[in-house]
Amino acid sequence: MASFILIKNHQPLFGERKYWPQMFARSLFGLLAVMLLFYASRNALQADVSIMNRISMFTISIVSVVFLHERLTKMHIPAMLIAFTGAYIAANPRFDSAFLPLLAAFCTSLCDAVCYPLLSYFSGRVNAYSVVMFFCTFSTIVSGICMIPTFVVPSGPDLFYLIMIGVTAALGQILMTLSYHYAPAGELSIYNLMGILFSALLGFFILHQIPTVRTFIGGGLVILASLLLFFYKKRWLKTNDSSAG
Repeated sequence: MASFILIKNHQPLFGERKYWPQMFARSLFGLLAVMLLFYASRNALQADVSIMNRISMFTISIVSVVFLHERLTKMHIPAMLIAFTGAYIAANPRFDSAFLPLLAAFCTSLCDAVCYPLLSYFSGRVNAYSVVMFFCTFSTIVSGICMIPTFVVPSGPDLFYLIMIGVTAALGQILMTLSYHYAPAGELSIYNLMGILFSALLGFFILHQIPTVRTFIGGGLVILASLLLFFYKKRWLKTNDSSAG
């Protein structure tokens, strides 16, 4: 998908060579985060994994402020705390999973703290689709090598599900990369918590899992935090534009 768009627009597939070290770091830590998340999800309760992974909201914001000099508004910290509280209520973690899977889930947040600020760094420097192309090519090569010892030809239904995972993941990568090109990494980290709400909705419509009261309360707090940040940032930009004018 990325290569088709790049070739059509006569753009380099992997961006300028001088940015390859940063793109390699983004790809390495991005793939490591995926592998750690898969391991954690297979060996720990999903609620525990979800909350440990959502700590990335804070690590991304810290890295973005320190290294990218992003400016956090006075609404950002309260919004993050409200969103995290909502995520905690919705996920309802028990933290009685094994230590290593929980540690792996926590390490994904550290990897995200490297990846997502780098996506913001690439804004204006590297085409978003080149970033996606670099990451997907790197992930395909490394994952292909890792699966050689235990490779199994997937059956019909499994192959279909794997293809659908690939399609949706590709769309997610493209949209996520584009979003970090147009907005600060620290600000976007809050909206990642919406994934908990979407997971609950998909569980209801596809797996017929009935959401609990905690899901609605937690999801409501996440949405509230997102709206507070959105409207405050909109007002803040309007005020600054008026002052500049």
